[in-house]
Amino acid sequence: DDKYPVTVKLHYVAYQKENLIKTFTEISHREKKPVQLHKYASSMLHLNRANYFLTEFSGDWASEAHVKEQPLEFGKKTIDTKLGARANMFCSPFFQLALDGKSEENQGEVLVGTLGWTGNFSFVFEVDNKNELRVISGINPYASEYSLKPNEIFRTPDFYFTYSFTGKGQASRNFHDWARKYQVKDGNQTRMTLLNNWEATYFDFDEAKLVKLMDDAVELGVDMFLLDDGWFANKYPRSGDHQGLGDWDETADKLPHGIGYLTEAAKKKGIKFGIWIEPEMVNPKSELYPKMIELFSRKPIEFPIDDLSHLTPIHIDDDISSLSAILLNEDYYHFLKISLFFYCFY
Repeated sequence: DDKYPVTVKLHYVAYQKENLIKTFTEISHREKKPVQLHKYASSMLHLNRANYFLTEFSGDWASEAHVKEQPLEFGKKTIDTKLGARANMFCSPFFQLALDGKSEENQGEVLVGTLGWTGNFSFVFEVDNKNELRVISGINPYASEYSLKPNEIFRTPDFYFTYSFTGKGQASRNFHDWARKYQVKDGNQTRMTLLNNWEATYFDFDEAKLVKLMDDAVELGVDMFLLDDGWFANKYPRSGDHQGLGDWDETADKLPHGIGYLTEAAKKKGIKFGIWIEPEMVNPKSELYPKMIELFSRKPIEFPIDDLSHLTPIHIDDDISSLSAILLNEDYYHFLKISLFFYCFY
């Protein structure tokens, strides 16, 4: 700044082979006192074309990623979230922008962008009176004021984008190529395959049915078998969504020989074994709830599937003591599938 001792540096990192660019901003100052930052973007893209078509992705639990494409005209269009935790619950932190015409798989110019940030985000698309488009991407400025001390550097999250002249298919492949090489651990290595019993059985299973599914997994060449929801609780067996959460003992009617029997069966068949847990939630219809009701942060609420109560974080270890006993006594777990729904309480 030519009037104040404030510096803003714009950084661009090009991944030439993958045709992808990473941008971020660094802000610093030499004032005597801290400077309050109220709005700080990771990127501003400027485009000048005849037409713009924006594709966004929205949804909810069990109804994710609904695709909507719409033209951008004079004014502002914002895609953002203020949820804080699970910020991408209802809208995804990425977008697709087609130029001069609607997006197509293998032809046309398409720009795809995303923000490397798991918190509140904001994408603002503004078409001005000359039909020029500015795309401003970054942390959502809502409740995001930051006090920057002198000589310290504030770095925004990374914004990533790619540009394709041959449709959205190529843009997608650019991102996948980049992610496998630079973002995903061992991204270019062979990935394990997994058979989850959920869609096959839901809550209706026993030892014999699960072992038969393991045989099917072996026949298909699958690497791992995952036991999903429904394996625990006895007074209120986990036969549905509204009971049993919090009682982390194997259901005797379903698994008379315990989880150990299943892990040993998987081991003998030469496949790995995983299990589903949800340690931070408790059903009011459970043995745990009346015993430890003073630990719950609020009264039960009606949620899409479960009547759930939330343990205060300081006492969450009390909830999972029996679960820990099961997991820690087994030496053949290769994968834990953990469901977390903290966002619905904060």
